[in-house]
Amino acid sequence: MEQDGWVTARVVEQSGRPEKREYSVTDAGRSALADWIATTTPRPAFRSEIAVKLRGASYGDRAALLADVAELLADHRTRLAHYESLAARDYPEPDRLHGADLDTYLVLRGGILQETFWIARLTEYLDAHRTKDTACPATPTSSSRSRSAT
Repeated sequence: MEQDGWVTARVVEQSGRPEKREYSVTDAGRSALADWIATTTPRPAFRSEIAVKLRGASYGDRAALLADVAELLADHRTRLAHYESLAARDYPEPDRLHGADLDTYLVLRGGILQETFWIARLTEYLDAHRTKDTACPATPTSSSRSRSAT
């Protein structure tokens, strides 16, 4: 962005820490950002790798997948705690926000909602497999294979 003239940078000396670069957006950068914001956002594919693995778990090593799901769940819980601490610290009165502050807060809320979704989804999967009889067949029955994926 600096090479494109969208930002300028200056070096800031810091006592006892490495120097840092502080950036400022130029008029050309503001114009490029405004143009980009006005473009249509590409629609992401509606498929996640973990969802596909969950669907196909009966064909593989479920124990390994459950361990992976537990790690993912821990990651999502850590991220949610971080987002919630940012929200509490930086936006104690979200109903009073407007403009850029409201936009920034709503992006943070989107992250909180996304992490909340994944925590619920992964917890449900883990809980369901903790309560099921482990003597289930390793591969799905022909009737379950013929059903469409959800």
